[in-house]
Amino acid sequence: MAGTRPAIAADIEGICSLLHRRMSAEISEDGWRRLMTYPWLADKPDLGAIVEDGGDIVGYLGVIYADRRRRGRDFRTGNLTSWYVEKSYRRSGIGLDLLRMATRHSDVVYTSFTPTERTLPLLRLAGLRPLDGERCVWRRSGQRPRAGLRIIAEPEHIRSSLGREGRRLLADHAGLPVHPFLVRGATGDCLVLLSIHQDAGGGGRLEALYVEAPEVFASVAQDFADAVLPSDQIELAVDRRFLGAGPLDTQPQKIRVPRYYRPAPGVDPADVDILYSEIELLDLKLW
Repeated sequence: MAGTRPAIAADIEGICSLLHRRMSAEISEDGWRRLMTYPWLADKPDLGAIVEDGGDIVGYLGVIYADRRRRGRDFRTGNLTSWYVEKSYRRSGIGLDLLRMATRHSDVVYTSFTPTERTLPLLRLAGLRPLDGERCVWRRSGQRPRAGLRIIAEPEHIRSSLGREGRRLLADHAGLPVHPFLVRGATGDCLVLLSIHQDAGGGGRLEALYVEAPEVFASVAQDFADAVLPSDQIELAVDRRFLGAGPLDTQPQKIRVPRYYRPAPGVDPADVDILYSEIELLDLKLW
């Protein structure tokens, strides 16, 4: 009889085999293994949850944990990833059992950055709520960035200008597809971390994973886009919560399926970025 339990290190090979065979063969077993062997948290509470039947792993929901500090607040996040149940076990309620097992820690801010419409009712049953349903998009304007704005892209120069937390973010994501920029403007400095995806036709998107100072970045977003976008076919996309409450020089667009999270006291939506997640570990595009 199938049942759920926390995933542990001894399950890694079985989980990777299941995900490679059943969820996506385009990702190698080594690629899937990154979801369970990330280096920034040595004492992982678990590796998510599995459905097990007679010793065989027939379902999995991963959780990528991280200890975060934002605006002087410490909290732990758990990014949900790679939710898969073998077809013969679906429609039995085991998927919801799996989700409840994976999200059982009351002190964790769980996140889902790429949910599907089909999974939203289940996420809501587990206490998750909309995190952000809008993004802002910029393309090159053809204008020169304003005088006095400086954008630093060399990681070593950026690192030397950061405090302890900023340096930790860069160190934790070393070797992953995360691209840092330091924006220096009239109102202050802002560390920005992006993912970059370009397609064969020349289009693509730079997606913001982290914005240290939303008000600073919002005031220079178009200038930043003019400085860093390589062509008119590439756009800069930033979730609305990363841009503060002030006026913007572009209109927000709806995200097709909103990002979700489980709220926690003292943690604002703006504190929940897209680092320490499946997006970097699997080099995924945001929807």
